[in-house]
Amino acid sequence: MQDPIEQLKLGEEKQNEQFDKKPKNELEKSVGRFFTKEAKETHLLVATLIATVSFAAGITLPGGTIQDGEHKSTPIMRDKASFIVFTVSNTLAMVLATAAAHIHLFTPLITKAKWKVHFLCELALRFTLRALLAMIVAFAVATYAVLESSLLGIALVTLVSLYFCMVPCLKASMARI
Repeated sequence: MQDPIEQLKLGEEKQNEQFDKKPKNELEKSVGRFFTKEAKETHLLVATLIATVSFAAGITLPGGTIQDGEHKSTPIMRDKASFIVFTVSNTLAMVLATAAAHIHLFTPLITKAKWKVHFLCELALRFTLRALLAMIVAFAVATYAVLESSLLGIALVTLVSLYFCMVPCLKASMARI
């Protein structure tokens, strides 16, 4: 009787062989489109840019910090709900983008199996898209926090919110292509 670990390894090798032997048309049907090297590099670049922007936004807080007194160096807007939402969404964008970048960087070191690489690239892309949405929310909420309930603040939040209305339309258009 074989060791369970050995059985898993043999099963994985058989799955890799089956995956590699399939004709290209069947592969595309079974796992969707493949990620090209250029697409992976672009996804890594986008994830890195989102992480960079989120980091910068977290360091330079909207509204600034208190300069004098016993609360020196604390955020001016720390008690506002919009500031808390900004902090959460900005942190979420940073974590998701960093996770996506790590996946893209370490996937070649972890595995050579095409199906695993595809799965990890798909996961990284989903993290990147969610980080992008979190970054947009952070921008809208930070803008609202700074401008408060002025007409300009409300108009900017409304314009940014239109992005979320456009996403389903873009998905539908892309599906037709």
